[in-house]
Amino acid sequence: KLLPEETRQAEIKLAYLPKNKDSHKPKQWLQKSLAVGVWTLLVIACARPVWFGEPVEFQPKYRDLMLVVDLSGSMQKEDMNLDGEYIDRLSAVKKVLSDFVAKRKGDRLGVVLFGDHAYLQTPLTADRQTVIQQIKQTVIGLVGQRTAIGDGIGLGTKTFVDSDAPQRVMILLSDGSNTAGVLDPIEAAEIAKKYNATIYTVGVG
Repeated sequence: KLLPEETRQAEIKLAYLPKNKDSHKPKQWLQKSLAVGVWTLLVIACARPVWFGEPVEFQPKYRDLMLVVDLSGSMQKEDMNLDGEYIDRLSAVKKVLSDFVAKRKGDRLGVVLFGDHAYLQTPLTADRQTVIQQIKQTVIGLVGQRTAIGDGIGLGTKTFVDSDAPQRVMILLSDGSNTAGVLDPIEAAEIAKKYNATIYTVGVG
C-alpha cells in the first residue's frame, strides 16, 4: 500500500480569510480532507491497472521477413536491364532488396545466403540500415558456386523457430534449380509450412 511515512497536516494560508478562533477547527478538517484526497489520487495514479476476467494475449503487429538470396556463380551473368544499362543479376537483386527493406518499417528482417551451402548473414532484426548494408556487401562465390536452394529454405525456417510474429515470410531469390546441399527444396518447403512460414519465390534472369 502506498501510504505516507508519517501524518503531517499541511498548512494552507488564505490571506483574504480573517483569523479567528472559530475558524480554526473547520480549517483543520479541510486540510485533512484535502490531504486524504491527494493521497487517494496518488495511489490510483501509481497503481498498475487491474482487469478482471480472462487475460487477452497481445499479438505483435510486426512481421518476420527472411530474405534468402542465391549467390551461385550464375548470378554474375549480366542480363538485367536497369535504366538502360545491363548489370549482373546479383547487382539487380541488391538494388531491389535495398529499396524493399527501406520500406519495411515495423518489421524484422534477416538475410540467408546460399551457394554450395547456406549461411546466415543477418539474424532477424528491426535495424533496416544494418540489413541494407549487409545486402550490399554480398559477393558472388562467397558460399560457393552451386545452388543449395533446399538448404537456404531450411536455414531460413530455422530462424523462425523462436519467432512470436503473427506473420512469418520467406522471400527466395534465385536464378536456377537446386544443384547442391543436403535438403531437398520440396522437403524444406514442407518443414517451413509446419512453422507457419509463407514462401514467395522470385526468379532472377
